[in-house]
Amino acid sequence: MTRGRLSLAGDGRSGGAHNAERTILDISSIARWRGPAVGILRVQQALAHFALEHRPDIVLSVYDNAGRFRAVNPRWAEHVVGWNGAIGGRHGRLISLVPTPYTLVDALERLRLAYGGETLSRIVKAAQHLVLLMRRRRRGVVPYAIAVGPPLALSPRDVIIATGSEWALKDAAKIAALKREFGFRYVVMCYDIIALIFPQYFPPEHVAAFRRYWNQMFPLADRILVNSRTVARDIADYCGRNGLRFAEPELVPLGFDVTLRAATTPLPAGLQAGRYVLFVSTIEPRKGHGMLIRVWQRLMAANVPQRTGFKLVFVGRRGWGVDAVLDQIDDKGFCGGTLVHLAGVDDGTLAALYGAAAFCVYPSLYEGFGLPVIEAFSLRKAVIASSGGALPETVGRFAPCLDPNDEDAWFETLKQWIEDPEIREPYEAIIRAEFSWPTWEEAAPPILGLPPKSDQTSLSANA
Repeated sequence: MTRGRLSLAGDGRSGGAHNAERTILDISSIARWRGPAVGILRVQQALAHFALEHRPDIVLSVYDNAGRFRAVNPRWAEHVVGWNGAIGGRHGRLISLVPTPYTLVDALERLRLAYGGETLSRIVKAAQHLVLLMRRRRRGVVPYAIAVGPPLALSPRDVIIATGSEWALKDAAKIAALKREFGFRYVVMCYDIIALIFPQYFPPEHVAAFRRYWNQMFPLADRILVNSRTVARDIADYCGRNGLRFAEPELVPLGFDVTLRAATTPLPAGLQAGRYVLFVSTIEPRKGHGMLIRVWQRLMAANVPQRTGFKLVFVGRRGWGVDAVLDQIDDKGFCGGTLVHLAGVDDGTLAALYGAAAFCVYPSLYEGFGLPVIEAFSLRKAVIASSGGALPETVGRFAPCLDPNDEDAWFETLKQWIEDPEIREPYEAIIRAEFSWPTWEEAAPPILGLPPKSDQTSLSANA
């Protein structure tokens, strides 16, 4: 088992891809996904966009169900990376074709009308919303036969870089067999192992697949990229407890999507600039939505939102196990209609929401990084963060960090920040004066194993 100091990528000492004959960036996650670009998908999209713009020698690939890597046809690569279409296919290939979205919506509605029932109606409503949302955010499907080439002929001088939702897409055992046969190097980004630390917050089948993948991948990967020292420690602890070999994790900060800075999109109806708290995150049990709603109920009992005209705005897609939370948010009689949920917002609307928010919150129980915090800081917004996982490391001195289980602390801090903007002003001032973060043009080279654009070795907000 390899253990030691946490190294920084880009220094040429880690088997970086810049010494390779060919760098292969796998984009299976964005090629398969038909919904809006969120979370990990944004990271992979940004890296692929960097490759198209600055390094056309980097091969964009997808992983098929037979356990092989195939190059994406350059003619269609920009179409997929630009979020204009997924790659379709038949017979277990990359994506199975589905009925047209509107046909599926009609079928779901017929099912609801035929069988009725509150539970079925709620499920159908959520499914219809998701189908239509995906239709709006992805325009068409590129046929597999013309978008993807034959299996790549791999060699020991090739480096394959995987930065997506790998555990859900790939068979680590097949990749290991392929690696033994051809001898290529394999680089994987691990955003977190929260499903192994807090399995109670995930579906059991999710946890089983996640554990199976990483138990095979940690010993297999030649480089393991992480976005925080917290995740590096989590990996070392997990592998140590389970007797797994692993490559020394390398710290590579994520970039920030600068297009969010230039938005002029109007706010959604019902929101007033400076009169709402913003929480950007997928809605799932671990993120703290339930705790935040309970705190908001206490604020309502203290007449704080009513006196100040404040609302609490959740931006993010539906996750697993959150029906009760979403029922509360959707109930206009609950909390006087001061809870708002927005899903599938475009970049312009997201930028407008950040820009007009009074401040942001991030009460997650545990995070491997916390990119929405960086987005908020980059748009000069103060944040109340939690102390969960890597968040203190990510926010540094730019935000207070509260125990995610201390509802009294969240109540008092939210009350103060809503009622007296001067209390949060010192954080806003230091963010305006001192916060900076790398663009994707600066962040992408270390991830891709390329020579860095500068000799900067630490890009942490806490540096």
